[in-house]
Amino acid sequence: MAPHVMVPSVWSSRRDCRILRTVATPAPAEPPSPAGETPERIGPYRIVGSLATGGMAEIFLGRKLGAEGFARSVVIKRILPHLARDEGFVNMFLDEARITAGLRHPNVVSVEELQRDGDDLYMVMEYLAGESASALLRALVKEGRPLAPELAAYIVAEACAGLHAAHTLKDEAGVELGVVHRDVSPQNVVVTYDGSVKVLDFGIAQARQRLTKTETGMLKGKFDYMSPEQIQNEPLDRRSDVFALGVVLYEMLTARRLFRRGNPGATLSAVLSHRIAPPSELAPGVDPALDAVCLRALSRQRRTRYQSALDMRRELLAALPREDGRLPEERLRALMHELFAERVTAKQEMLRRVGAGDEAVEIIREAESGSADMRAVQTAPSRIAPPLGQRPPRRSWPLVVGAIAVALVAGVGVAIFAWPEPAPPPTVAASEAPPPTTVAIDVVSSPPGATARLPSGETWTTPASLELPISSEPVVVTFELEGHEPVRERITPDVDQRLRVQLRPLPEPAVEEEEPAAEQERAPTPRPRPRRPRPPTQPEIELWD
Repeated sequence: MAPHVMVPSVWSSRRDCRILRTVATPAPAEPPSPAGETPERIGPYRIVGSLATGGMAEIFLGRKLGAEGFARSVVIKRILPHLARDEGFVNMFLDEARITAGLRHPNVVSVEELQRDGDDLYMVMEYLAGESASALLRALVKEGRPLAPELAAYIVAEACAGLHAAHTLKDEAGVELGVVHRDVSPQNVVVTYDGSVKVLDFGIAQARQRLTKTETGMLKGKFDYMSPEQIQNEPLDRRSDVFALGVVLYEMLTARRLFRRGNPGATLSAVLSHRIAPPSELAPGVDPALDAVCLRALSRQRRTRYQSALDMRRELLAALPREDGRLPEERLRALMHELFAERVTAKQEMLRRVGAGDEAVEIIREAESGSADMRAVQTAPSRIAPPLGQRPPRRSWPLVVGAIAVALVAGVGVAIFAWPEPAPPPTVAASEAPPPTTVAIDVVSSPPGATARLPSGETWTTPASLELPISSEPVVVTFELEGHEPVRERITPDVDQRLRVQLRPLPEPAVEEEEPAAEQERAPTPRPRPRRPRPPTQPEIELWD
């Protein structure tokens, strides 16, 4: 008798088909397809190409055929084949589908259905033609431009609307599900080319009736966007996402990382105790009203934070500056088309060819996709630090040290998935690409147009991307610009980096008073004294590295 496995039936997001039924189906005889290979078809959808791949899922661009040859583009999110039989990962995937499919909001990515075809468990979602908020910031930093405060406020206000819809999501009995996203970050906020904003990736969201439960001591999400209560393993509510929204707003206003440090332990400590300066201290153009909204969202005490994302949205919209009379979405649309002109054109052509039924379509892969990688990082089961205002008992210090030590291990590359009986890591094929031998160092200068010179004599003009061999030995780069003092910087090319160098203008020469002609003849012409160069200034490290 053939073995049986428990699989969900087809689940559509339509109101009359939300209940997930479980049936017994013979296990497929064929092994799952290898990860990394693009299938020709998944279920009834023709696969055009791969958009992104993460630790748990892969994202494909698919074609859905309609009447009389009409075709439209959809996104297929499929759990990786080698994880398709792991109950923990499957349940996590089903939880995301359960939450997202129940949401119908213009600021949340739309999920059409969940299906299983043999070993393929996948979701069908709308295709978003746009970029993540982190990609938007990265493009601005590369050009040495800030994001206008009113656009930063508008993007976060729209994300607030989407998250409030998730926080107030109810089941069919009218009972709130208690959804908490737990992974709000610029990577999970998409700005489309038409100026709209979408929240995505509910893969680790907390909700009642989840199939998977977070074990004690498990931290899920990105350390530098976690709320203090999330770090300390306290019960979470919607205000935890409000704190994360405050971090996103702060970073979009200042183009600086708020809490990220050199290792996870230091990052967690910064979230719990680091002084949070008003954004206007780093970005003078920020209005004090936006300072107030940002700092209230970042309150470490939940009772003094905004009690909902909707409350935060109201105050953001009230503080939204209006300079030229245009709507924020119009300005955002113009900015996206300016920064990503080539990608806008390429994606439009890609979608046109998919709709026309072309078989050979050039796929424009996503720069990053938070929805393709849903992971949990494990820490010690004790609190990382005590609640603010309390002194930890002496006996708790070994647990605190152990927690930070585990976090440091996670920071150097050990990813631990917090599921019972995790699947063994896949073997590395001998044909995989070798590790990189160079690093990219993106440099911008203020003012731009400086010459960056290496000891070898190679030169670039800022803004520039320097490609250097990986090394632990520092390299001295000289920056020169006419009318400005030269700056010498020591750069260690061990990881990809982004630097900003501030060049100081040369001092104006002193104007000497004219002497009588006779004295000028007698006095020798004075020789100018050599000017001692000032020590190099420390470059400012930008947000997205």
